[in-house]
Amino acid sequence: MPRYKWGNAVLVILSLVLSLVLAEIVCRLMLPPPGFIPRGIGEPAGLLREHATRGFSYALNFSGSMKTADFSTEIRIGVNGFRDIPAPPASDGRPIRRILAVGDSMTFGWGVEAEESWPARLQSHLNSGTNVAQLVSVTNAGISAYSLAQISILTKEVLAEQEVDMVILGLLPAVFGRIEDPYVLFNGLKVMQSSLPFLKPQGDGFLLTEMRRNSLKTLDFWLDEYFWFGSHLLKLSYRVLEFPKWGSSVEPVAEVQRRRQEQDEKRFQVFLLELESLAKFVKERQIPFVVLLTLTQDKDGTINERQRRYNAAVIEFCKEKQIEAVDLLPILATQSGERPFFRFPKDAHWTAPAHDIAARELASYLRKNRSALGQYAGESVPK
Repeated sequence: MPRYKWGNAVLVILSLVLSLVLAEIVCRLMLPPPGFIPRGIGEPAGLLREHATRGFSYALNFSGSMKTADFSTEIRIGVNGFRDIPAPPASDGRPIRRILAVGDSMTFGWGVEAEESWPARLQSHLNSGTNVAQLVSVTNAGISAYSLAQISILTKEVLAEQEVDMVILGLLPAVFGRIEDPYVLFNGLKVMQSSLPFLKPQGDGFLLTEMRRNSLKTLDFWLDEYFWFGSHLLKLSYRVLEFPKWGSSVEPVAEVQRRRQEQDEKRFQVFLLELESLAKFVKERQIPFVVLLTLTQDKDGTINERQRRYNAAVIEFCKEKQIEAVDLLPILATQSGERPFFRFPKDAHWTAPAHDIAARELASYLRKNRSALGQYAGESVPK
């Protein structure tokens, strides 16, 4: 090859290398790390730990802060692995009855202070008033992102170790799918089990790939770490080239919806069976069991049809199986006027007023259903 052609080839190669270097610099300056998912917003490092039977739990004696654009709260986890709430008043000789409140983040009080969560407010309401023959101590055993199966395991573990006079389950029916696809701990973070094949630990988070083929996954992860420009190109090419192929073999929309509905129905039936099993386990030990149905508002303040449908199905199931249940939908819908009063602007979790309403409704239910809930309810709630 003539010398001038070698020179041109070298110039072309140098130009390409320089262009790639400049593109890489621009990507690193202007774009977020490709595929990188940082620690969940607001969730403090060190809050979670591995657990042998439930997958994950809270770290014992943890103390930290949770901050997002919507809220800033303190989190204190006690020696029992549960959120600390204010202690009940001194007994001054009166017996103390113990309520175990179990559930997910709606019970934990995600976004509100410990004393504002519904278990803490319930304790306060039940211990207020005159002629209170017995005091109540409530344990807030809510664990964020738990499925009903994980909640059941936790409840059985606590009942095996502690004396409990009542169990109240905070239940969000709309997340029934967690039983089949629960959250698990990955690199210190909560992720859905189905996402594990597409994750790789990375710093204080993980890399997430959309590639299905193992060879492309390996390449995508490598590019995510070392060549951001190449990673963005690969992802863009994959979406352009692969999605049309998927679309050509996809079933008609109506058929896809039908299959999803069938799958959801099967998952929901598993959810109901788990609820029945837990209620049976608790009641066989002569412990009153109450279900508190929780729900969330959409951003416009409405309660969507999906939540209404599943809440109604759970209420009907509880009536059939003689499980005590408190439905908060009517009062929350009425008092909110379908305005977003009981949620944060960007986060659907309850605000403090919603937790207090839930606690008041529970306290009222206990007073009105003494015969169904036994001597405990009649003696331990204020008249």
